Amino acid sequence: LAQCLVHGEHGVSVYSLYQKYCTKISLADFIVMAAEGAMTFTRQVYLQEYPDRRQIDFKSQFLYGRPTATECDFAHHVLPNPEESCSDVKRVMVDN
Repeated sequence: LAQCLVHGEHGVSVYSLYQKYCTKISLADFIVMAAEGAMTFTRQVYLQEYPDRRQIDFKSQFLYGRPTATECDFAHHVLPNPEESCSDVKRVMVDN
């Protein structure tokens, strides 16, 4: 993940983009915005193939104010462990 965030691809990284906005919004809010931007872009590609599907509107639902945590001890075992594959996704997303 650090490789993606700091070094990026094609000369662009989340870190380099965030430098333009770091005095205006938290890193946590920026990460959410970047993810929503990626999902909006891929949704547009999908809609070209399936134009009868709905648009997704993240912008009108966005809430600012997430603090950027420097440690995430509280999140241990909260998200699926990729090493555990689908069974851990089921544990977190379905069974809880």
